[in-house]
Amino acid sequence: MSQFCIYVKLQPFVSQFLTHSLGNPITFPAQSVENSTIHHFIDRLPDGKLPDTASDDLTAIRIPDSKTKPAETYNYLSPRGKDAIIECCEMLFNRDMWTELGDMSALGCKTMTAIYAWCEKHGISIEYADTIRQRYYRMRDSYKKKGIDLMKKNRNRKPD
Repeated sequence: MSQFCIYVKLQPFVSQFLTHSLGNPITFPAQSVENSTIHHFIDRLPDGKLPDTASDDLTAIRIPDSKTKPAETYNYLSPRGKDAIIECCEMLFNRDMWTELGDMSALGCKTMTAIYAWCEKHGISIEYADTIRQRYYRMRDSYKKKGIDLMKKNRNRKPD
């Protein structure tokens, strides 16, 4: 993996989640969707542009090595390319949150207790627990409005 990074502005809890799981700077696994997205949009630094630099509100993401686009030369990500990476990071967060929290009614504890424990497990500050609870409920409710019950654990089978 190269030592070159791109810097994006993620939601603080998404940044904490990714940094806890994938290191600092964030290093996505080889062959991941996120690395493919970076590879697709990474380009040479345009003339007159300065390279991105780190700051407190930005999250560092390591540029993956590539024979076709070496990070020493290809290390610029346009604003729209950064938006694509941010979307990938948000989707990864949402998938993990939904997979692990799933049907919280089956956990046997209060919703906030489960969310606090999930945050703690993933290195997310407890101050974001209510934000994560709201995100979880919004995801669940948006599917429910379309008639899709994500909480259903088994299929309806016709009797023999």
